[in-house]
Amino acid sequence: SILIQMGLCGCIFFFNWFFFHIKNKNTSLEHAKITEKKSQKSFFRFLHISKKELFFLLYITLLFWAVYFIYFYIDPPAYILDFVTSILTAFLGIRLVTSFIQNNHWRIILTSLITMMAVLDFTGFLSPTLLLLETHYLTIGNFKISFLMLIKGTLLFSFLFWLSNIVTQFVALKIEKSSAFSPRQRILFIKLFRISLYIFAILLGLNFIGVNLTTLTVLTGALGVGIGFGLQKIIANFISGLIILADRSIKPGDTVVVDQTYGVVKDLRSRYAIIVTRDGKKHLIPNENFITEKVENWSIGDKLIRQRISVGVSYESDIKLAEKLILNAAQSDERVLTNPVPKCLLRNFGDSAVEFELRYWLKDPENGLAGPRSAILMKIWDLFKENTITIPYSKLDVNIISTPPKEESHE
Repeated sequence: SILIQMGLCGCIFFFNWFFFHIKNKNTSLEHAKITEKKSQKSFFRFLHISKKELFFLLYITLLFWAVYFIYFYIDPPAYILDFVTSILTAFLGIRLVTSFIQNNHWRIILTSLITMMAVLDFTGFLSPTLLLLETHYLTIGNFKISFLMLIKGTLLFSFLFWLSNIVTQFVALKIEKSSAFSPRQRILFIKLFRISLYIFAILLGLNFIGVNLTTLTVLTGALGVGIGFGLQKIIANFISGLIILADRSIKPGDTVVVDQTYGVVKDLRSRYAIIVTRDGKKHLIPNENFITEKVENWSIGDKLIRQRISVGVSYESDIKLAEKLILNAAQSDERVLTNPVPKCLLRNFGDSAVEFELRYWLKDPENGLAGPRSAILMKIWDLFKENTITIPYSKLDVNIISTPPKEESHE
């Protein structure tokens, strides 16, 4: 009987290996690429296991179970087939469950735990071990919880949070592909959906381990006090983030100035916004600053922004010509808009120069402001040099007045 069972096991393994080996040889490379591309759009994109490996394990496990039941019905018992079938079933469960987990450390922990339970179950020590864990308690004040329930609760909370992340990623992927939502509405909906799932997971886990939810009123009061003191800033930033997303005042891609920081909003997070400056530096600005402080958003409505440049011309120069040259310098830059047209205004007759102010408009402030300003100033300098227009500089005349020395008195 043992030899027959061992022979059946060998035949099943050889048949499966031969079947998949021949099938893979007949599959062309182009067909394999098409299958892989389709699998990326299906359920298998969430698994860290290939479609081929999963089908092989599933097929061989089902075949072993069928052979085991047939042999057990004809000539019981079937210890060898029972052992191999149990090992394959446990391995299939371990491989399938851990394929959902991206973190290698959690994958190793879960694999070890499932393997240990499978070994204890096969050797008959699983029930005594569970009874031992159930009869020993951990006491916290008036609350008692068994070690078995503590382990179950830990596993349940881990599973619920992991499941919440998977569901959130799936929903976020669908929302990102949908054109019915604006970018701000997508971010707001995903955040609210993730928070709701986490709250539901916590309440479900507490209810499972036997915590009476009506007793959480005291905890809620203590939490309110904690929010009022220690968590005040965190909650304020979180609520401010929701307000920003709801009122659509700031969105990713906007050019803003806040807290003396000028840059483009790269991303909006639950507690802060990421602003990238022209230097490539990433500033993490708390969401509360966008609500309580003065914020300049250059992207609301349109992106047009006016810039000013002060230019001084000497009194001996031709003022009319200087005004014309300044306007020509502004119009020569490709980033300066022709509508509204640049303007050159005479602002003041200063102590040493006639003071002009050039005003021009840009439509792409996210590309920087210093570039057009530098190009215009260089063009003004070249045009002034070509037309003998001088730019004065402050002069200071120092007159030294000598005084006769004081006569010494002789007494």
